[in-house]
Amino acid sequence: MDRARPSILTALFWAYWDLYHTLQKAWRPALFAFLVLSIGTFATMVGPLLLTRDPIGQAVTRLAILVGLSFLLTPFLLTIHRSLLLGESANAI
Repeated sequence: MDRARPSILTALFWAYWDLYHTLQKAWRPALFAFLVLSIGTFATMVGPLLLTRDPIGQAVTRLAILVGLSFLLTPFLLTIHRSLLLGESANAI
């Protein structure tokens, strides 16, 4: 059974619809993820400049900060995807 693919606007509408309803139920974890991402972005821009003047050292430091940031955000992103795709209750978030 083949379905017609939705238009880009329709897919965008439903993506933001799901995001809106997910954020209504899980606004605290979303706020925490936003704060972690904001602080991590700032640390990625400023941290390596303060730690070393060597360009290779700065690149390695940025990579380490980004890996740590990804490690911190992965549980939140997995939870949101489980909530959207599997329909798990937001109380588990």
